[in-house]
This record gives sequence, C-alpha cells and structure tokens, in this order.
Amino acid sequence: MKTIVVTTDFSESAENAARFALNMAISLKSNLTLCHSFLTASGVGGMSSQVVWPLYEYATIEEETSRELNFLASKIDFEGRLIPGSSTHHPLISSKAAAGELTDLVTGLDDHQKIAMVVMGMSAKGIFTRFFVGSNSKDMIDKATFPVLIVPPHAVFKGIDKIAFATDLSIEDIDTIHALSGLASYFNAELLVVHVSSDHEDTVKHKTEVDAFLTEVTDKVNYPKVYYRHILNDDVDRGLDWLAEFGAIDMLAMVHRRNNLLNIVFNISHSKKQASHTPIPLLVLPEDLDFVF
Repeated sequence: MKTIVVTTDFSESAENAARFALNMAISLKSNLTLCHSFLTASGVGGMSSQVVWPLYEYATIEEETSRELNFLASKIDFEGRLIPGSSTHHPLISSKAAAGELTDLVTGLDDHQKIAMVVMGMSAKGIFTRFFVGSNSKDMIDKATFPVLIVPPHAVFKGIDKIAFATDLSIEDIDTIHALSGLASYFNAELLVVHVSSDHEDTVKHKTEVDAFLTEVTDKVNYPKVYYRHILNDDVDRGLDWLAEFGAIDMLAMVHRRNNLLNIVFNISHSKKQASHTPIPLLVLPEDLDFVF
C-alpha cells in the first residue's frame, strides 16, 4: 500500500497540512507517515534552515521529538475516525524522527515504502519565503522522485472536484497528465489542462500546437473528464492568479524541471503575492514521474 508522508515542524501550518493529508489518504486508500528531522552539530556541513542541536543532546531531542510525533499521530488518528469514508479505509498512521537533513529522511522512507506524495505546510509568510529560498522544501522539490503537495496555512479539505494542470504544451507533459488522471479518478474530479500564453487561439501556430497536443492526450489518457482551457495572458503568473480566483479549482499541479513554467512562476514578484494568499494547494510533480496514483 502506498504512503503519504507529512513533514512537520509542529507548527499550526504543519498540523493543518497533516489534516489535509489525512483526508487525501482516506480517499487514496493510503497510509500516513508523520516525520520530523533535526540536525546535530556534527551533521551540519553548511548553511541550513533547520534548528541545530548540540550532539550531546541527541538522545533527549530524539525522545522529545518522538513523543510530540506520537501525540500528533494520536490526535490525527482520532480526528480521522470522524471523517466520512474512514470506515471504508482508515489510514495506518506511523511516525519517524531522526537526525539529519529532512530530504534524506524522506527519501530514506521511500526505500522501504512506496511514497504516493509528500505533504508540506506553507508558512503564513508564503511559499516563496519559506519554501523556495534555500529551505527544506526547495531541496525536497529539487531532489524528489515523488509528488510534493504544498498546503496553504488555512486550506481546508472539502473534496477535490477539479484539478488544474498548468502546461507549456510540451510532449513530456502527456505522461504527467496520465498520472494526474489516476489521482483525479479517486475523486471523480475534472482534470483541467491549462495553457497560459499571449497567443490568440485563432492563430494558425497556436491552433496547430494545441491540436497536436490534445490529440496525444486523447490517444494516451483514458479518462473521460479531461478538459482543455487556454488563458490569454502574456504573464504566466497573472494567468494562473486569474485561474485560482475564478476557475473554481481545488488543486493546482505543475511539473518541476529546469527553466520551466514552475521556475518562471516562482522567480517573479507577482507569484510571491499569489503564493502568500492563495487558498489552493500546489502539487509539484517531478518531470520523471513514473507511476499513476
């Protein structure tokens, strides 16, 4: 059985992300693992966003961290039993605390259990300040071979009726759409394939490119609720901002690869504002995603 991993620093935002992950786990019929890492002085090889503890306090910190994780696991487990649908599948909730880098801890878990996704909470300051500037989540996204779901601090799980996938119409995105269709099927959700560009739909170049892309989607993705939408805007972030506000979507998905849409979005000022206020979870997918949910 696949596992959803939740990283936590015991903040309110992280606990909210754990609740969101619990609902996802019930729907995806997955288990749940809560994990926290801490660094000792001997394990620091440079700049780190984690709190560093003296080596001689390792045993004490590990014990206290494990106690907090077990308490959180018990709390989430109790809340989960009150969620509709949990009688059909109630996730097995485990926890893991260890010294070291968070990314190493999580990827180590993936060696023993198949990770469906990693869920991380966004700080109230916003995704850019906490996750995309030399932080644990930046490192996680760069190195992960599994999806990473970033949950805003006030996001409440109300089901998933529509997932939007932002594409640049590259052929590599076809496999990602196929994978996302598996996720959408658990919720019977619409999968909206979105392309933001300044090209008008009636231009020959744009129409040819879109037709070729959608033909590939139709041939390779066997899911009846895949739709396409073109958003006319010469600014990708503003286009996605409009989608988040007016598109009635429950999750935004994007592929992370070098010099792609995701990197563009998180390197312009408008996206900093969007990330700090959006109530929509962001699912970041590795470009070499090799499984269907």
